[in-house]
Amino acid sequence: MAGLVVGFAGVFGLAVGRAGVQPGAAARMTVAVLAVACTGIAYVMYFRLIAHIGPANAIIVTFLVPAFAIAWGALLLNERPTAAMLAGCAVILAGTALATGLLPRSRGIRPA
Repeated sequence: MAGLVVGFAGVFGLAVGRAGVQPGAAARMTVAVLAVACTGIAYVMYFRLIAHIGPANAIIVTFLVPAFAIAWGALLLNERPTAAMLAGCAVILAGTALATGLLPRSRGIRPA
């Protein structure tokens, strides 16, 4: 949250410091469009998802963000995923599969 406030203050010229350097109208409009288009629409979609499939399943979307970040970085930015990154993706996908019930739990282990 602090990063959001500092970013907003910096883009809109409210930051203390280099008062002579201010972002132009195009930069300010870009931030406004990103705020509404990306964040606003994403929240509407997320809350509709909660309404349709329930909160327990909707939260799974947030689990997949790191895995998709690695995939998009590799596809769009030509980044090379390391073995640790791929292992982390495997753990995330396995945990997501367990959380959704895609992988059955072992019958020998019972929750407390």
